[in-house]
Amino acid sequence: MQARWCTTSIFALFLIKCGLALKNSVLGITSVCNQEKVNVTIEFENDFNGVLHSRGADCPLSKGLPNKPYGRIISFSLDPTACSLRIYKENGVLWYSGTLVLQMSETVQQATDPLVQVKCSIGTDMLMMKTKLKRTGRKMSSTERNETGKAWLEVRGSAISTFNSNSLSVGEHTTLSVYTSLPEGISGLPVECRVDDGHGGTQSLTDDRGCPTDPALVPRLRQAAPGHWATAFPAFSFPDTHIVHYTCLLMLCSGACPKFDCNEEGNSTRNSRDFQEESILDFVELYNSVEVNAPNIELGYLRKDAATENQGLPSGITEDGWVCLSGPRVALVFATLGALFLAAVLATLLLLIRHRRKHHYRHQHHYGIYT
Repeated sequence: MQARWCTTSIFALFLIKCGLALKNSVLGITSVCNQEKVNVTIEFENDFNGVLHSRGADCPLSKGLPNKPYGRIISFSLDPTACSLRIYKENGVLWYSGTLVLQMSETVQQATDPLVQVKCSIGTDMLMMKTKLKRTGRKMSSTERNETGKAWLEVRGSAISTFNSNSLSVGEHTTLSVYTSLPEGISGLPVECRVDDGHGGTQSLTDDRGCPTDPALVPRLRQAAPGHWATAFPAFSFPDTHIVHYTCLLMLCSGACPKFDCNEEGNSTRNSRDFQEESILDFVELYNSVEVNAPNIELGYLRKDAATENQGLPSGITEDGWVCLSGPRVALVFATLGALFLAAVLATLLLLIRHRRKHHYRHQHHYGIYT
C-alpha cells in the first residue's frame, strides 16, 4: 500500500511539473542590434528550462546562457550570419528578422512549443563591407583602406509578400539584387552566387565570372543602375527545409571590373590574366536568408529515403510485414475497388429487374387462367 502511494505521488509530481512546463508562456521579447550581433532578451511566465533554436540554422543559442534553470528572464546574442537572419529594408532602413523556436522540454520538441519573431533595426541603409584587401592593399591610400564601402544583398518578393517580410511562396516573382556604395576608383561585380539549405545542400547560381550556371533557374545578374545589379526569377525552395540561404561574392576592382561574355567558354577569373594582374583587389561575401513556403507541394511524407530502403525484401514490403504503396498504386487500388462496387450494384439492379418481370408475368398468366 505504501509503495503504491509513493508511486502515485511521484506520478502526480511528474504531471504537475509537466503541466507547469506546458503552461509556461512568453511575456515579452526585446532586441537591440548592430551590424555584428543582435542582443535578445526574453521574459517567461515561469523559469525556462528548455532549449533555444534559430529556425532554419544550426545556431547554438544556449551556449552563452548560465547553468539551468535559466530563470524567468534570459538574454543572449545572435550572430546574424551563423543564425541566418534575414535582411530587408523598411522605410529606407535595413532590419534583421528571424524566428526562434522555444523548446519548452529539454529533450523533445512539441507542437505547443512557441515561435517568436525577432525583429531589429540596424539603423543604416547598407552594411559595411568586411574586407582586409589582402591582395593589393599597398596600392590604396589609408583613407580607402578604412572606408572600403558598403553593400547588401536583397531577396524581395512581389507585392503580395510586403505584408509578411519573412516569407515567400514557391513560384512567387522574386528579385535578387546587389546594392553597393564604393569609394572613388573602386568598382564591384557580383560573382559566385549560390543558395544552400543550411544542412550541406548547395545549388550554384553563378560562376566566378558572374555567368549563370542554370539560366532557367536564375538568369544573369545585370546592372540596373550604377552600383545596382538585379535579376528576377520564380521563388524556389529545398525539399527538406523552407529556409533558403543566399550568398554572393562581390568582386572589388581597381577601376573597372573585367567584363566577361557568358556566351563564350572562358577561363576562370582565378586563373585568368585579369586576375593575375592587380585590377581585382579582393572578394567580399554578401548573404541573406528567406523563408519560402510550398503549400501546394507538401508531399515530403510520401518520399522514401533511398538510403533506408530495405535490402532483400520484395518491393513495397517492410521488415515488419507492412505493405507500402506509392500514390499512383493507391489510386489504382481505389479505382479497382470502386469499379467492383459499381459492378456489384449494377448486377444487383439487373437481378431485381429480372425478378420483377418474372413476378409480373406469372401474375398475368395466373389471372388469365381463372378469369
